Amino acid sequence: SGAGDPKPLVYHYSNVARGDATKAEQNKLGSVSWQDKFLEALQFIPEKCCSAEDLLIAVPFFADAMGTQKKREQIELLVMFLESRPEKFKVERRGVGPDKQ
Repeated sequence: SGAGDPKPLVYHYSNVARGDATKAEQNKLGSVSWQDKFLEALQFIPEKCCSAEDLLIAVPFFADAMGTQKKREQIELLVMFLESRPEKFKVERRGVGPDKQ
């Protein structure tokens, strides 16, 4: 038996925790530009609400930048992105099973 419990091993994954503030700021700016693109697209929709498919059509380069070919994957990535910003976007799921939107 040792002289006590060993210290836990801790990994710092974020750029800020590693002291790389420049990269963190670039990443932040990249995501802000996507956020701005989606907000801009929603301004042209009278209801300020649309399906994920319609939003992907309005901002087609999001799917290209994510590198996904399958429509379902594009929608899932878009929804994850929007859900990660609850202060700007509200995501509502409608339907059941294959009709779920």
